[in-house]
Amino acid sequence: MQSKFSKQELYDLENEDVALFHSVIEEKKYQLAEHAFSELGKRCQQLLHLFYHKAMSFKTIAEVMQFSSDKVAKNQKYKCLVKAKDIYNQVLKTIQS
Repeated sequence: MQSKFSKQELYDLENEDVALFHSVIEEKKYQLAEHAFSELGKRCQQLLHLFYHKAMSFKTIAEVMQFSSDKVAKNQKYKCLVKAKDIYNQVLKTIQS
């Protein structure tokens, strides 16, 4: 993924080219996010799926995943998101270099 364009190259782009360029960048970000999710452990994947896709409460997630409390589930979700973000940024950094 090319990350740097000269000012003249950016100026010369037509509106359609700019729109296409933005859609390609957004698709790449989405692919990187999917990759980060797939690199997480199964429990993190399950927790994030239950929270974001099933819209379960932390209390219900704690019961389903056998956490000791809803606070533990919430804390674990935070840790999973931090790990996913780290993976995402690490891959992004590799691509940009």
